[in-house]
Amino acid sequence: MFEQTAQNLHDTELRIGHQLTRIRQLELAGRLSDARHARETLAAITETRDALLLRLNVVISVAATQAKWTSLVRSISRAG
Repeated sequence: MFEQTAQNLHDTELRIGHQLTRIRQLELAGRLSDARHARETLAAITETRDALLLRLNVVISVAATQAKWTSLVRSISRAG
């Protein structure tokens, strides 16, 4: 799950970069209506990125907690 979420986040970051370039090109071409629509799309992509970052942080926290519990159980098992 971590790898897939990280890949999705990477892909989303690439989409953000592409969208920013597209917005600049549209603005330079004087296509302000299209640029506005592209900015709305950018907002949606950014929301997706934020959700992926949150998911990735949760996955990392869960993995860290599981590792701590596994270590604790092993140390208790060895002591007993």
